[in-house]
Amino acid sequence: MSVSSEKKADLIFEKWTVELRNRDRKLATVSSNFDDLFEKLADAEIEFDVVHPMVEIIAKRHYPPEAVAKRTYNNLDRKMGHLTYKQYVDNWCEEIKAKAFESFYAFFSNEVQTPEEKKYGSMSAKEYRAQRKHAESFPELTFEELTERMKKIEIDLTQNLDLPEDDDGSSTGR
Repeated sequence: MSVSSEKKADLIFEKWTVELRNRDRKLATVSSNFDDLFEKLADAEIEFDVVHPMVEIIAKRHYPPEAVAKRTYNNLDRKMGHLTYKQYVDNWCEEIKAKAFESFYAFFSNEVQTPEEKKYGSMSAKEYRAQRKHAESFPELTFEELTERMKKIEIDLTQNLDLPEDDDGSSTGR
C-alpha cells in the first residue's frame, strides 16, 4: 500500500508540530525550525504543489501563544510605545510567515525541471563536473612517490608488528 504525497506531507507536518513544542521558538531560531521541516519534506520528495498551500498553516503553528505575546508586549511596552498590541502581534506573525516562505523557497523551486542532455555517456554536463570535482580533490601521486609511501608503510608495519607466539614459544607470521 503506497501513501500519497499529501498524506506523507501531513504526517511529516504533524511530527514536526509535536517536536516544535520542545524546540526553541525565539526569533533567531525560527528559520532553522522551518528549514528542518522543509528539508524533511524535500527529502521525502513531496512536490511543490502539495507543500506550497501548507506554508501559511505551517507558519501559524509557529505563531506565539496569546499569553507569550501579551507578556512580551508588556515587557517591551516602553520601547514599543508607538505600536498597539494588535499591531505588535501582527508584525511578529508577519515576520514568522515571511521566514516560513523564505525557508520554503530555499528547498522548493516552482521552476519546471527539464531533463539535461546527456553529453558524457550516461552523465549530464552537471553530473560530469561534480564527478570531476570530486576526483580532482584527491592528491595526485607519481609512481615513485607511491612506491616510496608503500615502502614506508611496510617498514612501519614490520617495526610495529607484534606477532603472537605459538605454544612452543616461537613467533609465527600468521
